[in-house]
Amino acid sequence: MTGLWSIAIGGDKLSRGLTLEGLTVSYFTRSTSLYDTLMQMGRWFGYRNGFEDLCRIYTTPELFRWYRHISTAFESLREEFIEMSRLQLTPMDFGLRVEDHPDMMVTSVMKMRAADNMRLNYQGTLTETSTLPASDTILKSNFEVAENFILSLGEADADFRPKKVWFNIPVAQIQEFLKGYQTYKGLPTVNSARINKYIDIQRTKPLPEFMEWNVALISLNESTDLEPVSFAGFSIYPHSRSVKEERTNSLFIKRMIDRKDEIEDFNPVERKAVENNNLSNIEIRSISPRKQRPLLMIYVLNITDKTKSENIPFEKQPVGFAISWPVSETAVPMNYVINSVYAELELSEDD
Repeated sequence: MTGLWSIAIGGDKLSRGLTLEGLTVSYFTRSTSLYDTLMQMGRWFGYRNGFEDLCRIYTTPELFRWYRHISTAFESLREEFIEMSRLQLTPMDFGLRVEDHPDMMVTSVMKMRAADNMRLNYQGTLTETSTLPASDTILKSNFEVAENFILSLGEADADFRPKKVWFNIPVAQIQEFLKGYQTYKGLPTVNSARINKYIDIQRTKPLPEFMEWNVALISLNESTDLEPVSFAGFSIYPHSRSVKEERTNSLFIKRMIDRKDEIEDFNPVERKAVENNNLSNIEIRSISPRKQRPLLMIYVLNITDKTKSENIPFEKQPVGFAISWPVSETAVPMNYVINSVYAELELSEDD
């Protein structure tokens, strides 16, 4: 056998991407608390296709966890860039975020002077699709996803004509709906993928208050002034909401739900207690049954133009959703480093 067998030991040069031809085994123990620097130090981990079975990397369990976290965070950020490009937006009007880590920083403090930290925790809050995508294709897809979801629930457990309620739906079924539903990507927290990730975190605990959900198909009461819409085999009387701002890629309706909708899964005794004690919606989320289960509300909507004079025509009715989250002392938040646009969008969403 011919050739040279050698051991290369180095610090700064090796940790900044020096390529050693024929390198097969690496022992890497050097660490840093910065995402970008750690990824730069790991550039030389990449080997040519076809040689993976010959290559080995040995490192510490902590560095392995750090690289895994950074790879996941960067993949999520890459998806944000792809979505920003799809919407033909720029970082000036699209909120960007990178998942945070308790022991690391995304980059140096000087480079993050325009960034801020955000702690995202849905517990005890209301999440609603106050902005919908304007694309007919997406609206049609969301209608079908929501309709198939309602059909999958079977017969309603409670029929408050024309509203329907289902109890104790497994969380996996809720997540399947969220996986298929496409939310408007311009707002930070009302994002089906992000909500799904938050639920995933709670499931790892697992927290009992997130394992089963109630579902309500919301409808106005029957009226001679309203035209019903056929949805999942039911006749639904849609809520009418007007567009608040003229936008090319979205329908900004600001508020979708009515205050009373959050108690659709309460029984008569529980509703009476809410009325007698004049409980706020925030207080409602800390009592039974909300304390034990979130409520997912599905809305079929009529969207009118800004003057409220006529409905905007769509191939399929726009469908939105809202979630009333239980107050939970043990819910695990998600931490992000966000840009200023993201922060502004979050504030406008809360408004």
